[in-house]
Amino acid sequence: MLSLPIRDGIVADLGGGSLQLTQVRDRHLGRSVSLPLGTIRLTQRFLRGDPPSPAEVERLRREVGELLTQVLPAGRPGDRLIGLGGTVRSLGRIHLAARPDDRSRHGLRLRRADLTAIRSRLERVPGRLRHHVRGLKAERADTILAGVLVLEELMQRLGRQADLTVCTAGVRDGLLWSEAFGGPGLGSRSGRARLTRE
Repeated sequence: MLSLPIRDGIVADLGGGSLQLTQVRDRHLGRSVSLPLGTIRLTQRFLRGDPPSPAEVERLRREVGELLTQVLPAGRPGDRLIGLGGTVRSLGRIHLAARPDDRSRHGLRLRRADLTAIRSRLERVPGRLRHHVRGLKAERADTILAGVLVLEELMQRLGRQADLTVCTAGVRDGLLWSEAFGGPGLGSRSGRARLTRE
């Protein structure tokens, strides 16, 4: 987060067991909430077909949507959505693999249309073959679909301007930055007290 030119927004840290949403105001952490919407958890609970059926996908979407509606921090104009975690990095890698340029994943902005295009491809591919998708590592093949569905639902609720900014750093990087330089933001001591991780 400190390595990106973003002052206000929502940080979405998507892991295997949970999704953590944290407000950022003037580069300082605000309210934070942890939801049971991790990629492994949702895949095991909802996506049992190979590939999953439309009904399974819809049930997952409904669960994600209901939880996000209950707790999503109120946004405001100019807010950015910053994504952390292996799923977000994988989506950036998949997106760039289809384009003949050398842009970095860090700071890459993905539109909802970009995620929808990736999800449409993944939905049609059986899990055992998903590792053939360019840019997708084999260890993410089983859970990447649940992850992109979560992020699509999140972006939808944040509004039509909500692009996803890929951050390749993580919470550990923020803590290291804070310990080394004593700066505010993702790794600050005041912010750490608000972070809850599963």
